[in-house]
Amino acid sequence: MKSLSSLKIVGLILGFIIVVMVLGYIIYAVFFRGEAKPSQLVNVNGVLVNASDLPLANENVNRPAANVNEGIGELPISRVAKGGDTLVSDVVDSSVAGVTITGANLRYYDKTTGQFYQISPDGKIKSLISDEIFPEVEKIAWSPDASQVVLTFPDGANILYDFSSKKQATLPKEMKEIEFSPAGTEIGFEYITDNPDNNFLGVSKPNGSEMKAVEDLGDQSENVAINWSPSNQVLATYRKGSSGESQEIFFIGLQGENLKSLDVEGRGFESNWDQSGDKLLYSTYDSTTNYNPELKFVDYGGNNTGRNTVNTGLKTWPSKCTIGASTAYCGVPSYLEKGSGIYPTIAKDIPDVFWKVDLRTGAKTKLANPVNQDGTSIYNASQVYLSPDESVLYFTDTNTGKLQSIKLK
Repeated sequence: MKSLSSLKIVGLILGFIIVVMVLGYIIYAVFFRGEAKPSQLVNVNGVLVNASDLPLANENVNRPAANVNEGIGELPISRVAKGGDTLVSDVVDSSVAGVTITGANLRYYDKTTGQFYQISPDGKIKSLISDEIFPEVEKIAWSPDASQVVLTFPDGANILYDFSSKKQATLPKEMKEIEFSPAGTEIGFEYITDNPDNNFLGVSKPNGSEMKAVEDLGDQSENVAINWSPSNQVLATYRKGSSGESQEIFFIGLQGENLKSLDVEGRGFESNWDQSGDKLLYSTYDSTTNYNPELKFVDYGGNNTGRNTVNTGLKTWPSKCTIGASTAYCGVPSYLEKGSGIYPTIAKDIPDVFWKVDLRTGAKTKLANPVNQDGTSIYNASQVYLSPDESVLYFTDTNTGKLQSIKLK
């Protein structure tokens, strides 16, 4: 009797184990077997998808990131600008200012450390170019060869620093809007005092010596812009209101030359020279543009000044453009609120789209909608820069201060 009881107990235990195993298998099969393991999940356009649910490779589908730019089945986010969504890369992952390109490298001021660095185009090789620390620099003007820099601080102090000699010189606080000449042998500036009668447009050696006045400014400094021409003939432009919403633009030479002026439609004239100095890329605004900037370019030089004006139709500023051999590359806000030409700061949070404009024909082409890895347009370019071979477009993002890039080739 005891042996039968023992057998019954053993049988019950075995039966219970079998039932538990069967129930466990059923629960696994119903609830868990169909789920992908972490390694089976793939990211497609920002969404995690089970790899087994993707179509076969020979179907017309989005390929994994490794196949981007192979020409067949590309992802919507391209790594090279082709007119659509284009991936943006971080070159410097911190807030920067005063970016300049020297040779194949970039130099910049790091706002966090207060120091100047040089970095390779791919962002991999980074080095200090000086041990000096300059806290809270507000404005930066580089010499053409990037060997010298003029720094302006919040209190108005100006310092020239020479990276080769490691020496610095203090410039007068009255110097404003300082810019190096094309040869780098002089600086142009507006000399502003409390007395308008003592204000003037001037030039000097980079260290402030041999200063001379070029033109009296009076109370017109807001209408004058230091803008050296590549030929070194023009130091600045002066905009003067004429009839209606038009302006007359005067070109101020170093020797008091009587240079031909330029008549433009609209107000708020801002401009950049092309590399040859034969054309001006400029923007103005008026009631017909909802007081938003409109980008144009025009011939400059002797009797050609004012000829062949081309309206690109792009609503942006020359400060958001860079110019190559014969092409302008511009960050263009995806939309603008009325009055952005008068108050540019209202456009600082609007994502940009990049366009290029042929300065010979006027043809414009959409380059890229810059996006992050999630495909989101979040970039607003405060300054735009171009690699010497025009294969990479660099820009500083208005809101993060980071130095970013997109590939053009």
